[in-house]
Parts: sequence; C-alpha cells; structure tokens
Amino acid sequence: MTWLGTVRVALDQVDQADAPRPFFFRDDDAGWRDDRLRAVLDCFQTHGVPVDVAVFPAELTPGLTRELEGRVRDTGVRVHQHGFAHGNHEPSGRKCEFGPARDTAAHARDIAEGQRLRWSDVAFDANDPAVKFRREMEAMFARPNR
Repeated sequence: MTWLGTVRVALDQVDQADAPRPFFFRDDDAGWRDDRLRAVLDCFQTHGVPVDVAVFPAELTPGLTRELEGRVRDTGVRVHQHGFAHGNHEPSGRKCEFGPARDTAAHARDIAEGQRLRWSDVAFDANDPAVKFRREMEAMFARPNR
C-alpha cells in the first residue's frame, strides 16, 4: 500500500468511527526552495490551518530565519529541527542523515549544533507541548551512553 493509501484507510476509519483523529501538516526541508515554502505557508495561513516546518539549521539563511520567526510569532507556524544539514551518511541503501553508519556521538554532535542554531535564531513558545517534548528528547540524548 502506498503512503496515500494508508492515509485514505485512516480517514475512512474516522468516518466509520465518527470520532476525530488528530493529525498535523508538516513541510519538510526548510532552507531549500524558499519560494515553495512561502507558497505553502501562505496557503495554510489563508485557510487558517496550522503547519509545522521541519528546518535544517545549516540550510537556513538569515532572511528565512527572520521570516520564520515572524510567522511563528504572528501566524502560529511551528518550527522544529529536522536533522542538521540534510546530509547522507549511509554508504549504500536508503539515504539517511542519522542512520546506522555513524555512531551515536556523531548524531549527538549534529543535533547539538543544530539545536544551538535553532534555539538561538528562531522564536518559540517554551510552554508549547511540542517544545517541551523536544526539550525532553534533547535532555535524554544528551546523557552519555551507559
């Protein structure tokens, strides 16, 4: 089954159960093709639908950072870290920035570098449940392996 087929089945189940199912919209890879990102964000804003933006901190420009900060503040766009630089570190198979070819310490360095950029450059609401969850994850991954 395709990913869209899976979504259709889940939505059909909502109709049958007559119960709401939470979901969210996410735009991947902020920092590439900013014109397309702006079009998506404008569309969601026009319709009053929240959207989450997955950001590669190494790909952000100062202009996009300021724009996202304004959208977070003014329109409720949410931003989260999506890797660090969208690099592929796998020698073969599925491309992956955080795959098994690199050790946990290398992953942690990339996350920490991206976090430094993200938290200092983009506005966020520290009380937002997604931000709290992210902070918990960062604390968990910051611990040395035992």
